[in-house]
Amino acid sequence: MNFQKKIKILKVTLIFQGFYYFLTGLWAIVSLDSFSRITEHYGEPFEMHSIAAMALVIGLFLLWGSFKEGLRRPAGFLVLGLVLAIMIPELIYLPKMGNPILFWIDFIEEGTIGLLVAFSLFSKEIIL
Repeated sequence: MNFQKKIKILKVTLIFQGFYYFLTGLWAIVSLDSFSRITEHYGEPFEMHSIAAMALVIGLFLLWGSFKEGLRRPAGFLVLGLVLAIMIPELIYLPKMGNPILFWIDFIEEGTIGLLVAFSLFSKEIIL
């Protein structure tokens, strides 16, 4: 695969993941009650809003980084770190939760994003 296609994959992946984090954070900030009901994540409002605010900021950075050539590589590595930070606890806790379809969907989404970003970042000819 050529250099330009790998850059495009990274950019599109960062845009997708940026919107995913931004919208998830925004949803939890705007309507914590509906977010908690749908995701079955219940916690202290302070904790939930703090995590939501962090997701929103991360999403904004990923979106910004996708359009700034010099930030694509750091944004890509941030995504890889986030993928691991999310997938490891999911691997530990998902089996204990019965049939949490939303979490399995998120697990698959995170894994796919991680593979696409890793493919884009760890290529011999790519220097972003």
